[in-house]
Amino acid sequence: MGSDGRPVAVFQLMRSKRMGLSLWSHPAFNQNCAFLMTERANNPSKRIGEAKRVHTAIADHLAAQGGVITIAFPSSVRDMQPYIWKGFKVVPHYTYRIALGPGIEAVRAGYSTETRNSVRKAVADGVVVRVAVRAEVLPLVRATFLRNEKVIDHRKVEAVLAAFPGDKGSLTLIAERAGKPIAAAFCVFDRHSAYYLLGGHVKEGGHPGAGALVIDRCIVGAIERGVQLFDLEGSMLPDVERFFRGFGGSLVPYFTINRASFPVEVLLKSSWRHQF
Repeated sequence: MGSDGRPVAVFQLMRSKRMGLSLWSHPAFNQNCAFLMTERANNPSKRIGEAKRVHTAIADHLAAQGGVITIAFPSSVRDMQPYIWKGFKVVPHYTYRIALGPGIEAVRAGYSTETRNSVRKAVADGVVVRVAVRAEVLPLVRATFLRNEKVIDHRKVEAVLAAFPGDKGSLTLIAERAGKPIAAAFCVFDRHSAYYLLGGHVKEGGHPGAGALVIDRCIVGAIERGVQLFDLEGSMLPDVERFFRGFGGSLVPYFTINRASFPVEVLLKSSWRHQF
C-alpha cells in the first residue's frame, strides 16, 4: 500500500503444510507469483527506489511469516537486491518463450532439425492429435512422473485441470497411435500468452516423436487464438530443457526467493540443495 492507502502492487501466495512446516509459495503449477506493480515515478532513479521500497516491504512481510518460503517472480522483476539484503537466497531459473507473431511456418523454421524430424516422422507413422477431455491427460502425466521417480500430487493436478475455463481459456490435446493415447499436453491462455502447464507420454507402445508433435499442435492452437507468446515453462532438469530447447524459443531468466530458519535450511539442503 502507498502512503495514500492505495494499492501499488499485487502478488499471489499459497500457504500449505509439508512435514509439519508452513510452506509459502507461488500457486501450484504457476510459473510465478504474478507480481504486478504500478509505476508512479517518471524519473528512472525514483522508479528504482520506489520498486526497492515495495520489495523491501514484501521481504519484511514474508520474513515475519516463518516457515519455508519459495516464491518465483515474473521475468520482469530483475532487481532482487531487497531480498538478498533481507537474508533470502535468490536463485535464477529459466523458461523458453516462442514469439508467435511471425506465424507457424516461421516458428517451425526455428525448430532444431531433430525436433522437426521428430514431428514429421510421428505424422508419417500415423500418430494423430485430437482435442481431448482433461481426464485423459492424467494417466499420461502420472506415467511420466512414475517413470522419472517423481512424486505427483493428484489432487493438485486435478484442481489445476478443473480450474481453467474450457475452449477459450485452455487447450487439451492427446496424441494417439492406432487409437491408443500415447502423449498429452495441457496449455492455458491469457490475453497475451499461452503456457504449457502439464504433459506426459508413455514409453511402451508409444512413439519418440509424439511429445514433440503434441506440443507443435499446441503452438498451432495458440497462434489460432491470436496470442503473441508461447511459454514452455522451461525446466531446470537437463533432459527436459534439451527437449524444450528444440522448439527454438528464447531462453528467459526469472528469479526465485528462498528462506527458512537455519535448522530447517540444513535439513532441506539434502533434497533442495539448489534452492537453500
